[in-house]
Amino acid sequence: MSRTPIIIDSDMAFGSVNADIDDAVAILLALSESAFDIKAITASGGNVSADKASRNIDLLLKRLGRDDIPHSYSFSNPIDPEFWVEKRWASHPEDRVKGGSVASLPHPVEVMRRVLERESATLISTGPLTNTALLITLYPLLKDKIERIVLMGGSRSCPGVGNGPAEFNIRADKDAADIVFRSGIPTVVFPLDVTKKRKVFPSDIKPLDVGNGLLREIYLSSYAFMEYRAKRDGYSPAYAFFHDALPIVYMTHPELFTLYETNVEVDTTGTLTKGATLFDLKKGRDIVVLDVKEEDVLNLIISSLVDAYKDVK
Repeated sequence: MSRTPIIIDSDMAFGSVNADIDDAVAILLALSESAFDIKAITASGGNVSADKASRNIDLLLKRLGRDDIPHSYSFSNPIDPEFWVEKRWASHPEDRVKGGSVASLPHPVEVMRRVLERESATLISTGPLTNTALLITLYPLLKDKIERIVLMGGSRSCPGVGNGPAEFNIRADKDAADIVFRSGIPTVVFPLDVTKKRKVFPSDIKPLDVGNGLLREIYLSSYAFMEYRAKRDGYSPAYAFFHDALPIVYMTHPELFTLYETNVEVDTTGTLTKGATLFDLKKGRDIVVLDVKEEDVLNLIISSLVDAYKDVK
């Protein structure tokens, strides 16, 4: 059976303080899935800085014995630095990402270029679209080598940053998102409307609390993140979402999702709507995913992680 060549571009926070785990879950699912031929995993700045995401990804791949997969180092800010997020982590100077010689690794755009000059691939983006936009801008002839972009980002009607209309990944680099959606590359979009269909509670991830290795660290990190966010924002009970895992699940189980043809535009100038996404369901250049069999997806994610990583230290 042929395997699908993919590049994953991620702002993975697992390994940093108060880190959500959905990016790590997406990468772990992809690594466990025989249907994928992972050509590269690149780092973008978003949930954490690009520097921290680079180190987190490098450490995870080394832990799994998969640092043979081409990966990257970057300290690049978004194309549009107005909404940069470093301040979100300023209160955590004790950040525990350590070690490694990641500064010697190539830039994400260079890693992507090397892959696409050899062969076509699907690009899966779970963070801001900075690297993808730079690739398109610097190497426009490689656009045709991107089979499609499958991304988590945007919102049709679900509240985003500060309960406003803009979702975080798009708002964090609205100019990059605009470049991507105007590129003509076929795009499958997972907005908040679908990724927030199912809250994930501590009881849902309890099966990950096994042994004394990677899965237990994933569980403890997610539990800590849930509690931190609930305390910070004043709600109860604590919960999170598996936003970034959904594009990976879709690639192997599209039957679990409801798709609509659409055209996506990004507001880059509005005062109150900057970074908001408009989905025109009367047009059909892109695909937006607006419904999901959420219990089936959650069960699949948990069981896949347990099966693949229960013995990983």
